[in-house]
Amino acid sequence: MNKKTILSILCILLVLVALILIRVFLAEAPKSIVEEYELTALVPEDFTISQVTALKLYRTGEEEKVEISKTGKAWRVLSEFNAPGDREKIEEFLKDIKQIKGELRSTEEEILSDYG
Repeated sequence: MNKKTILSILCILLVLVALILIRVFLAEAPKSIVEEYELTALVPEDFTISQVTALKLYRTGEEEKVEISKTGKAWRVLSEFNAPGDREKIEEFLKDIKQIKGELRSTEEEILSDYG
């Protein structure tokens, strides 16, 4: 290749890199899913983890449940012969629940049965 061809390829390459950089820096930041779908908090703001004294976890249509109960600061898994529960994991789970955001489908009780 001669110098003129190499110089032409180099110029084209520089222009392409410049265009890519301009596009990257001028592009809008993508919206988060919360912004995109206008998700709202599903748990009341005044909810505190210390208010929770029991949990019942189950799948709709299945009889098997995980039941957890709190006495003082100790958690017990009632459905597993009162085995001790891991306080840190349970409280981390409750913190995650407190952060849940979603789309409010309805506040009418007759419709809520459709969602389990």
